[in-house]
Amino acid sequence: MIRNPPPWPNNCKCAVSITFDMDADSLIHLEHPSDSYRRVSTISMLRYGPEIAIERILNTYERLGLQQTFFIPGWCVRQYPDVVRRIVSGGHEVAHHGYLHENPIGLEPAAQADIIDRGIDAITDVAGVRPRGYRAPLYNFSDHTFDLLVERGFEYDASLMGDDIPYLLSSNQHELVELPSHWGCDDWHRSRMFLISSMRCQFVHPALGCKDFSKNLMQPISGVGFLCLSGTRLSPEGLDVGHKLIVGLPALWNAKMSGSRPWQTSLNIFAYYIDKESMNRELTHCPIIHDLSLTNTVPVESPLCTN
Repeated sequence: MIRNPPPWPNNCKCAVSITFDMDADSLIHLEHPSDSYRRVSTISMLRYGPEIAIERILNTYERLGLQQTFFIPGWCVRQYPDVVRRIVSGGHEVAHHGYLHENPIGLEPAAQADIIDRGIDAITDVAGVRPRGYRAPLYNFSDHTFDLLVERGFEYDASLMGDDIPYLLSSNQHELVELPSHWGCDDWHRSRMFLISSMRCQFVHPALGCKDFSKNLMQPISGVGFLCLSGTRLSPEGLDVGHKLIVGLPALWNAKMSGSRPWQTSLNIFAYYIDKESMNRELTHCPIIHDLSLTNTVPVESPLCTN
């Protein structure tokens, strides 16, 4: 059981957000910068997301009255500005997801700062609003990421996996709301065999994907928890999984929770709520603080490597 369950609004027993990462064809340009333009088949598959899938997702959200979060690399924001404006016009959040989906691990602070700044500029220019949230590409939140986000006024991160309810990251007297994710709630590893060497996954039929997600949806019920689902597979079969989840979620929860529905909204709203709850540290449900300064930042030498 969760020892400090958040008191979600309207006595909801759980909070759920179904997010999407619109990486589009940034991935192929990142891995094959010299000849990506020659890989027409792979590019066509990756463009299915912004050109086909997003509109269908937005139509479904509109029909159900949901506002959710889309994490989009800055390059994709500039490449598909009409799609981004369509997302914003539907009342949804556009959050930061790198520039060309670069892996932050291994980047020097200046290089990572430049990527974050370029992503901020792209979202601000196209969406007309500065991003408030961040999800690191591949969830690879580095040892520099916290400071870079705090310096730029971000309100939350959605990359880490240290709890199953929102918590606070703390370091050097600064704090940041963490809305935790998990690979078990991400559809990427259920994907088809993919034509990018560093991101190959085994294909899983949509029906099995829905079954796995349904199990994850049931986990927070007993503990008044939080669930952040991530859809990265904006392909025909991936869209099938996402659509079944979005449409079937209310019925699924009603059946299991005696009519009590989860609180569903965009991550920036969750972050605002958690930040407000954290103001009173005397409350028993005040979010747990994870002190990043306690993280071992010195490389550990394995005894197997010593002479």
